[in-house]
Amino acid sequence: MSKTSGGIKKKLQIKSLERGAKVKFVDDVKVINKRRTVKFVVDIFENDFDHIPYMLEMYCFENEVINDAITMKKDDYVLVRYRTKSKKNKKTGLFYTTNTCVKITPANKETILNFNKQL
Repeated sequence: MSKTSGGIKKKLQIKSLERGAKVKFVDDVKVINKRRTVKFVVDIFENDFDHIPYMLEMYCFENEVINDAITMKKDDYVLVRYRTKSKKNKKTGLFYTTNTCVKITPANKETILNFNKQL
């Protein structure tokens, strides 16, 4: 889906989403393109913990979010707000997606299940 703005086609889609998740992995702080960055990986359970979750990998760039991310441990429950940015590759015609974490809120098991069921 391309948007047009003043006759110029934009091949970029941005969605803002929020999900309840279980922390799987938090990487160390790295500097990429003169910006502090943390890779944050979570498992998202749609209905209950009996079903197989899907893994979501995202990057944190803002200092406040980075500080929240590095305090998280494996198997902590969180509510994550993130932006999904999809960009179309001109050569292949495929969309490549990058997830950027905007906010991390600690939660418990029941909270994330109820939150995800409402979506």
